[in-house]
Amino acid sequence: MTPPVKIIIDTDIGDDVDDAIAIAWAARRPELDIRAVTTVFGRADLRGRLVAKVLQVFGREDIPWAAGEGEPLALRPEDPRRAWLRREPNQYPLVSAEDVLPPPAAEGGVDLLARTIEAHAGDIWLVTIGAMTNAARLIERHPGTAAKLKGIAAMAGEPHRMRKEYNIVCDPEAARLVLRSGRVRFLGTWDVTRRATMREQDLAALAAADTARARALRRLIELWRPHDRRKARPVLYDLCPMLWLFAPQLFVTEPLRLDVELEGRLTRGMTVPVGEGPEIAVTTGLDEGAVLATLMETLLG
Repeated sequence: MTPPVKIIIDTDIGDDVDDAIAIAWAARRPELDIRAVTTVFGRADLRGRLVAKVLQVFGREDIPWAAGEGEPLALRPEDPRRAWLRREPNQYPLVSAEDVLPPPAAEGGVDLLARTIEAHAGDIWLVTIGAMTNAARLIERHPGTAAKLKGIAAMAGEPHRMRKEYNIVCDPEAARLVLRSGRVRFLGTWDVTRRATMREQDLAALAAADTARARALRRLIELWRPHDRRKARPVLYDLCPMLWLFAPQLFVTEPLRLDVELEGRLTRGMTVPVGEGPEIAVTTGLDEGAVLATLMETLLG
């Protein structure tokens, strides 16, 4: 029997609902061994408490968590991201004042990353499903430890369309550092991962399930829905890098060398193919039916 894949999840949970769904799904997958969860971008402290709530609901209070970096690597006083960084994540009301949640790890997010990697040197993946600030700080502060990662699997970027993908735009400097590091092995891109969108029958099945887990997921979707009217139903972007770790056959990828544009007034934050640098397996297709099947079987099974 193949041993489970050891992972650390680095997340900006609380904005789009896919982070919470992906963490809930991963917590119940026997193929994955979650060794830690760290949070990033803006109110990382509140995001951390939301992680603790989701882990508690899904019976995984054993997983350590910590709040990581709140600010991007390069943040000028006039930067418009400052207002976005101060807001409360839209799904945070899932956490109530009466909740007794598992406390955070003794150290901050980047140091928890470093300690966990050292404990499983050469045998653990970092899965980034938010801005790459924590990963960049890890590489800056603990380069020897970062080199002990088995790899980084990320949901980020869009090199095939003229589009600024959100996780890259949140911290382009961090994304450039991480993509150039040689640690990234898989990149689930926006245009491919968005094809795995929950169907009406999936939401109906979730609504019919009378369990604490299903009720929590329904509440998270209810809290998220008014904040993103562009999407009719949850899109499973963040499930993809974790699923790839044990079911790569569900994805079509091509090897690309990538960089992040930092200079252009209109193009800053775009992910662009380049002629040199480390190769990354970048998605060009996926089996969306299989992704949805594993989601529902896991959450309702």
